[in-house]
Amino acid sequence: MGWLREATVTALGTDASDGGAFNGVPASFLAVFITEIGDKTFFLAMLLAVRHGRLAVFVATLSAMFFMTLGSTFAGYLVSTSTAKLEDSITVMDIVASVMFGAFAVSLLRDAWKLHVKDRNDGEVRALLGGEKDTHDTTHGELLDAEATLDKAEQKDGEVKTWWGGVYQTFCLMFVAEWGDKSMFATMALATHNAPLGVVLGAMGAHATANAIAVIGGGMLGKAISEKYMALCGGIVFLAFACATAYEGITRNDVPFL
Repeated sequence: MGWLREATVTALGTDASDGGAFNGVPASFLAVFITEIGDKTFFLAMLLAVRHGRLAVFVATLSAMFFMTLGSTFAGYLVSTSTAKLEDSITVMDIVASVMFGAFAVSLLRDAWKLHVKDRNDGEVRALLGGEKDTHDTTHGELLDAEATLDKAEQKDGEVKTWWGGVYQTFCLMFVAEWGDKSMFATMALATHNAPLGVVLGAMGAHATANAIAVIGGGMLGKAISEKYMALCGGIVFLAFACATAYEGITRNDVPFL
């Protein structure tokens, strides 16, 4: 049973040198929260809450996110333990995580730039047509994607009339929508060099907060959210994570916010 005890100690991060079982909670919360606010799942929760009620959508969404978070955390943990025989396994995993964070940063910053170009072109078109730029334009690509997903589900399954039917539909839609999402891979990357328990707690705290905002005040917040600025903020956060993780891997010095 020695291997089981060793695996448990490693998974929970109970070694004092790595910050304990809650190592990674702040970083996981920030990374997941910044990718969930204004994301497709955020708007899906907002739209579904109108149809099925806030409690049903919140419970179903958290359940879907819990299973997704466990899966991605476990995958990240397996990746980290697969290099256990390498002398510099810690450095290797930090560099791997840094590359993943850097890829997320580039993707988000590229999205922000595309949205900036689109806004600028739309403004020029309005000016040529003699109109004024609408500073309260609330059209979001993620919102339109969420509406299209929900319309397809309703066409396929018909109108859902029961509470449990709403829970089931929400769970399925959220689980599929979250698969392959940036928050899933961010969770996996964080789990490669943080305690899995801390990653799960931080990620689930972020999911709970983001989805509570979506089902309670998503309509009002949706009007104020700038998809461009959310992508920019997310890109900056992941770029900071990439630099900090690379620094940890090279110098073996811990960065406080990771």
